[in-house]
Amino acid sequence: MPKHTHITSQQLARGRAREAGFSLIEIIIALAIIAILSAIIALSWGKAKSGTRKNEAIAAASRYAQAISQYQGDNANQLPGAANMDPADARRGPVNLVGKPYIGTLPDGVIGGRIEVSMACAPPTSSSTTTAQIALCPATEGAPSFAIRVMARPRTNIDWGVAAEVTTCWMGSTGAQPACSR
Repeated sequence: MPKHTHITSQQLARGRAREAGFSLIEIIIALAIIAILSAIIALSWGKAKSGTRKNEAIAAASRYAQAISQYQGDNANQLPGAANMDPADARRGPVNLVGKPYIGTLPDGVIGGRIEVSMACAPPTSSSTTTAQIALCPATEGAPSFAIRVMARPRTNIDWGVAAEVTTCWMGSTGAQPACSR
């Protein structure tokens, strides 16, 4: 006949508690894995956000390039000057003969203040709070060509002069300058 041993309820409860819990090492390993994954996600998020800012600026710049091309088509291939810009809001770009801007609705980045539009080819000032700038630049004086410089930085606390952090590309008659691509 089998021999029966009597197990008390306290012994049974201790055994179940030991089987159901996690050891300290298992908890530390799980926290380390979560921390590593969080760091990877944070880095990827920053790069994706930076790429989005650059693409938003390039998309807005292409609207200005189209507006300038339309203006040139209507005005014997001449470039628009300051007098040809929308008097109510120069950010709208050139206007046609009846005073209607070629850019009907401003790009979201320009409206939201993330993208600065400059009619001078000067780089942005260090006090600029935008993450991107579109500069409408004549390619050569007196020639019927233009260039649009697009500058984008990943964060507003990056100085515009830090070449490694700031993306600069060109649209239009750019010569040897790097062309914009998404």
